[in-house]
Amino acid sequence: MSRDGAESSTSGIAYTFTFEDFLAARRALAWNGVFGHRTYWIRYVIFAGIMLACWWIPVRYELRAYALSDAYIVVLALVAAIALMIFAWALDLLLARMVFRRLAIAGADVSLRFDADGVHYNMPSYFGVLSWSGIHRVMISPGYLLLFISKSEAMVLPRRAFPSDGAFGETLRFVRTKTGTEAVS
Repeated sequence: MSRDGAESSTSGIAYTFTFEDFLAARRALAWNGVFGHRTYWIRYVIFAGIMLACWWIPVRYELRAYALSDAYIVVLALVAAIALMIFAWALDLLLARMVFRRLAIAGADVSLRFDADGVHYNMPSYFGVLSWSGIHRVMISPGYLLLFISKSEAMVLPRRAFPSDGAFGETLRFVRTKTGTEAVS
């Protein structure tokens, strides 16, 4: 299957699964959860809040011993919360890199063909057909079309694999027709 658009995108696409594709899928899976796409950062805020609460109570009284004002202590607490959020984000990114390296699809060439019976996928270690009835949700995110087969699994179709934006739109219409679902942004 050609990557340069020699074939129509509704017949198929090919691409290499990168770490950025993995991150986009993880983000979309988090958005697909109970609270929706506006809560992706909530995990870092919760972590920072818990750590700050554990730090605030014992350290606050010790900081008062140095004659620090309440405003200065609040500023220190906010700086600590932001630092903890950045730390949690960096740790999450590091763990994602470690998980990605262990995946069979990491760095693999993926080819997808869209037929009447479903999406035919082919990778070096896997091949098969995902029937249209198995796709429960279709999501468009910046640079990606994601086909959800469960709350925690999605097939990633990067926009870069399509020869043009028109081909991307044509494929989206074809997928929506076959699945009967509206695409969610």
